[in-house]
Amino acid sequence: MGEERCAHGLVVGQCGECKPPSRGLPGQVYVTDRGLVFHRTPDCRDLLRGQSRARRQGRDTHDARRVALTDALAQGRAACVPCFPAHYARVGASPGSRQQARQMPSGTPFSAPPGTAPAPAPAPSAASRTPGRLPLPEPKGHQRDVVYLRAEGHCVVLGTAGSGKSTMALHRAHFLAHAPGIGGPTLLVTFNRALANHLRSVVGGGPQGVRITTYHQFACQYLRESTGTAVNVCSVKPRLVGTALGHVRERRRTTGGVLSRPVDFFTDELRWMAGHGITDRETYVSARTRRLGRGRPLAAEDREAVFDVHEEYLRLRAPRWQYDWDDLAGAVRRRLAEDDRPRPCRHIVVDEGQDFTPEMIRSLAAAVPDDGSLTFFADYAQQIYGSRMSWRSLGLHVPEGPVRFEENYRNSEPIAALAHAASRMPHFRDEVEMVEPRRPGPASAGSGPRPMVLRADDEAGQLRLAARAALAQYGARKRVAVLMPTREHEDRLVPLLSCGGTVTVRRLDAKLEGWTDGPLLCYGTYSAAKGLEFDSVILPLCDAALLPRPGMVAAHGVEEARARQTRELYVALTRARTELLLLHSGRLTDLLPDETSGLLHEMAAA
Repeated sequence: MGEERCAHGLVVGQCGECKPPSRGLPGQVYVTDRGLVFHRTPDCRDLLRGQSRARRQGRDTHDARRVALTDALAQGRAACVPCFPAHYARVGASPGSRQQARQMPSGTPFSAPPGTAPAPAPAPSAASRTPGRLPLPEPKGHQRDVVYLRAEGHCVVLGTAGSGKSTMALHRAHFLAHAPGIGGPTLLVTFNRALANHLRSVVGGGPQGVRITTYHQFACQYLRESTGTAVNVCSVKPRLVGTALGHVRERRRTTGGVLSRPVDFFTDELRWMAGHGITDRETYVSARTRRLGRGRPLAAEDREAVFDVHEEYLRLRAPRWQYDWDDLAGAVRRRLAEDDRPRPCRHIVVDEGQDFTPEMIRSLAAAVPDDGSLTFFADYAQQIYGSRMSWRSLGLHVPEGPVRFEENYRNSEPIAALAHAASRMPHFRDEVEMVEPRRPGPASAGSGPRPMVLRADDEAGQLRLAARAALAQYGARKRVAVLMPTREHEDRLVPLLSCGGTVTVRRLDAKLEGWTDGPLLCYGTYSAAKGLEFDSVILPLCDAALLPRPGMVAAHGVEEARARQTRELYVALTRARTELLLLHSGRLTDLLPDETSGLLHEMAAA
């Protein structure tokens, strides 16, 4: 028996359109054809004045027509201030007013010092009464329903690569910031800083009332302002873990067993502990929290040794740093539990949520008030940071279940077919809940060439061919990216791309800003490209000897390394809209379907 759904196709309880309007808020409002706001009644004085002004200017006018509130919001209209004073009293200002800017300053999610009362809101000007329309594609079909999911509690949206999750997240944040009666200051949170910078540039710095930030920016700002002290974050965790491991080996007088593992193994395990909020030995050693992403569980005696490394790491860190990037979330959650001040944002939207740890999501859920919401967008096929876990382990209460998107609107049919085949390979599957992409069809971005495979003589030859192909695409006025597993080869690639300084090349990293709508030539790692898209993507170093990476195999074992590396490769190939080129010099990696699958076109080197 199928799930009961409303008239708009959503599981009953999820749809914001079916939810009765807030007390005193009509489900129907009045708009004019060229009006930027909507009104409670057709007799609104501002509405009538606007019509009189239009007639004096010789413009044709029509009577206000009655439409659904959600339709008015979808058209980018804001609420008329005289008609909806209670809404603006709730958010503290009109859309785009200076008071709201004081509450959420540029680049910071929290700003009001403890105990500081907000200043009186200035009278809204006519220009400030509308947030304007977002310069984004309009949501399609089922996408539109997600924008108007209920605005209280938790909502989970799972979608495949190319399903428009980031676009939906921006529209959702815009709706939550401005919807009368339920709107208020809204945070749009990502994991990747390059993606946050890109989203800001797409919408011109961010829609009014919405602050786009990364989780770690949010966490540092909150801790700094709630404690009144500087936040010192350790950025050399792997080095300190290596030192701690050496001390434990000396103390235990052994380098065997789990202590023979490389530093990367221990760094990953300590990150998993922090991400799940595990701080005591008994909880960790007894394995009360289930560990996904580990082929064979560690024995209790091995866990004792790992926890010794954890304690030694904390001892080494303590004199200089309070936190590292992994345990910031736990500190935020604990601080929020003690913080009785009003929450400074009403809604939080999480994009690329599959890479957030349980502690990150729990802290964000604690950062919204009881009448606010947390909306979680994710694709577990793209989970590449840390060990895998389902949204069900994040402490989210979604009794009606998640909304799912299987359509791929980004990739051409041949690229979507390769992504679909990759998602069905054995090492891609585990117990984490994923949305399998549909077989490419009408929803995909149209036809195009099959992904191409080109063999070079050696690694240096791969980089030369990658640069040549990238420059050819860039010369054709396209947006192109060269993506690699690590940053190891960047120093050799960049001179080939820059052509002696005649071509501007952008590195995909935390410092990337100033995106352009025109031709673009970028390079970086698979993970740095999360959430981004390009006309053409070039993937050198796709050799079986390099993928999965030898260091990853040493740290996690063959099976887990294959599972992690496949997800990274899946992210990389789904960044391409129409053209994809894979380069290798040895045997092609078996993490993807091979040349006999008919999904790849093998080319002869020029």
